[in-house]
Amino acid sequence: AILFGGIASLTAQEIEIPFQDKKYKSDENYFRAMSYGKSPDMAMAQSTALANTKKVLAGMIQTKVQAVMEIYTLQTESNSDVDFGRVTNELIRNVVNQLLNDIHVMDEKAVRNGNVIEYYMVLEVPKKKVEEKMELAITKEGLQLEKEKFEQVFDEEMSKYENDNE
Repeated sequence: AILFGGIASLTAQEIEIPFQDKKYKSDENYFRAMSYGKSPDMAMAQSTALANTKKVLAGMIQTKVQAVMEIYTLQTESNSDVDFGRVTNELIRNVVNQLLNDIHVMDEKAVRNGNVIEYYMVLEVPKKKVEEKMELAITKEGLQLEKEKFEQVFDEEMSKYENDNE
């Protein structure tokens, strides 16, 4: 490209995104999510990264728990009514909201790019904590729960993360 009588060189540059190793991915024991925020202000970049990562993590947990509940409901006769599905959707949202108040920052990194700070963050929540909070919420709601079957379905669904990350 010719620009103002000179030649401008256009070169592609690969951007390295942190936290792409397997240890930062969800596995059979942890839900993990990575996202980032950027701003000229460090605190704002960090705050944005936290909000973005929580959103990703919440969506991931909600999707996985919804799948667990659907499979569990199909495999157990005691909860085959429509109300169980409707009630559990609300329970899942409530549990996910509670979990987001008690998360662990697995890793974080700030990168200055000119005048902008890019703040990367990895959050994690133990699968066991999600499972326990769901079990508690279901029983508090007065619904029957076959704990061993529920945990078996949860374990099977979480093991899919291992297979996806290979």
